Amino acid sequence: KLLSFCFFKIFIKNPLLRRYFIVGKLNLNFYTVISGITLLIMLVNLPFGYIRSKSTNFSRKKGRCIYIPILISIVLRKILSLSYYAIPFMVAGTIDGQFFGAKIKKR
Repeated sequence: KLLSFCFFKIFIKNPLLRRYFIVGKLNLNFYTVISGITLLIMLVNLPFGYIRSKSTNFSRKKGRCIYIPILISIVLRKILSLSYYAIPFMVAGTIDGQFFGAKIKKR
């Protein structure tokens, strides 16, 4: 157990090891990873957009539905140790997810 704990501490601190174990031995292109992350963030934001469209203006519920997915995308970017070039794509995924989630409610 001590060995696994030491490996976990090294794993958390070293972004190269994190990226190797998350992506695996696959040789993925930067654009493939970015498009996958964008789609993942968009899927995470769909229920938040649906809930946000049902809530009233300037309520806590609406604020939480906007800011919780942003925190999720920040944590995801930190865990995957993506560069700052990924931020515009993640923001686009967040906006698209909120938009399409609101469209689900209108149908």
